[in-house]
Amino acid sequence: MKRGVLWLRNHRSTVLWAVFVTIGGACLLLARLGSLTHGYNSSELVAFQPHSDASYIWNQALGLPFYGLRLAIGWLFRQHTLAVARLPAALLGILTLPLFFWLLKKWYGLRIAMFGIVMFGLSAWFLRTGRLALTDILYPLGAVALLLLGSAAHQPSRRLGAWYLFAGVAALLIYTPG
Repeated sequence: MKRGVLWLRNHRSTVLWAVFVTIGGACLLLARLGSLTHGYNSSELVAFQPHSDASYIWNQALGLPFYGLRLAIGWLFRQHTLAVARLPAALLGILTLPLFFWLLKKWYGLRIAMFGIVMFGLSAWFLRTGRLALTDILYPLGAVALLLLGSAAHQPSRRLGAWYLFAGVAALLIYTPG
């Protein structure tokens, strides 16, 4: 416990920036999520179809994180609107932002991480990918997670656990649609 509090004190600016980026990205990705476009995208129609059991995930295992989250959100809300269909992609996009921030900070420092995450989070491609009910958000999330775990695996104190996570994420990325 003391170690965690000491780490928070030493890395206060990094944690505050990560929280700021996550909240800002959440506001951008979740704002008016149900009224993004007029009607459904043809690819979104597949994602909009309500699937109430886990057998669909077994048959569509390529997008396991997306479809699993969609199943949980569909079970939680019990109504199938456009906003509910787009919510899993937005949540995975929100998860991508702090991971990308920590990766940039680890490689280049805090100043580049601040500018880089603002440019990445405000880019039209990321906002489009993170707001449509498609599995495309798994590409940036998987790539950033793999790079972050790969760089963590080179630290002696975290080597074994990071290598196991790295292997697990790499195995999941093999089955990412695309």
